[in-house]
Amino acid sequence: MFNKEEWQKNYRKTKKGKFVQLKYRLNHPDKIKEWKEINKEKTKLWFKFYYLKNKEKIKLYLRNYYLKNKDKIKRNKRKYYKDNTDKVKTYNKKYKKENRELYRKYESSPAHKLRKKLWAQSPKGKICYKASCANRRALTKDLTTLLIKKIYKNNLNQYGVLTCYLCLKPIGLGLDCLEHKTPLSRGGTNAKENLDVACKYCNSSKRNKTLEEFRLYKNKND
Repeated sequence: MFNKEEWQKNYRKTKKGKFVQLKYRLNHPDKIKEWKEINKEKTKLWFKFYYLKNKEKIKLYLRNYYLKNKDKIKRNKRKYYKDNTDKVKTYNKKYKKENRELYRKYESSPAHKLRKKLWAQSPKGKICYKASCANRRALTKDLTTLLIKKIYKNNLNQYGVLTCYLCLKPIGLGLDCLEHKTPLSRGGTNAKENLDVACKYCNSSKRNKTLEEFRLYKNKND
């Protein structure tokens, strides 16, 4: 008995069938777009199923393609980032927020640590580190030892023991940091009013956020 669906399936796999499909797509882009919109979920499900079925095959193909076209891919990535910087940053920020645990797991992995170490030892990495240190020195040139001592003394007078002004927890030996309430990168200064003592955890969590932004961030994640 003739099976139409089976025949169509086999025909699409032939050279002639593939050519006909390609010709149709080129001649009717609007229809293809419309079909994709109507069958969005169906298409996603099909791609997911196909990927799971051919995972190793796809990975091998992508790996070989990357090795053959490494320079081209890097060039296109740089161009895309340059043309869509804000879009990429927004997406990365959103993705990182939604997959925080995955990021933490990756950052603590030996592969990531090795990559960071190799980057730091590479010529480009060394140049970036030197530039970063030079910028930091330029920004903190008016930060004196006397001023730092005053900040620590004020903290001890206020709390009795050395305490993080962000989480209000006592700071262990060697876990203290001089913290800028408004970061230097955001227009902050080395004035006494903009400085306080924080623990290393809060200091690294705050990054380049202002004090208000950090408190909002902490309230959302607590």
